Formats: sequence, C-alpha cells, structure tokens
Amino acid sequence: MPITGWAEGAAQWGGIWVWTGVVDHFTLSGDEAGWLRNKTGATRLGFAVQLKFLTWRGRFPRMRL
Repeated sequence: MPITGWAEGAAQWGGIWVWTGVVDHFTLSGDEAGWLRNKTGATRLGFAVQLKFLTWRGRFPRMRL
C-alpha cells in the first residue's frame, strides 16, 4: 500500500489508515531481515531505514543528519 496522500487519509479516516500504511510499509520482510544479520547497532538501524526509504520513495534520503 503506497503511503502517498497520507494527510488526506488522516483527515478522512481519523489517522487509522496512516498508521496501518506506515506499519505495513516499514515492516521488514524475511529476506530484508536476513540482510541485517551481519550488521550491528547503529549500522543495522541505518541500513534498515535507508532500505525501507528506498523501497518507499525510489531513492535514498537527501538530508544528512
């Protein structure tokens, strides 16, 4: 389920659609979880976030923290 239009969904559905879409999208699949096995700590979290952002937006995040 794409997350585009989440603000409209929040207004229309009282936020239920928003959280369902976010949880569905950002939950790692079995294969994706396997890619994290050789990583530890912050590297593991950063890799997971960038992977899911890439599948969501089709690009890597532009902002560096």
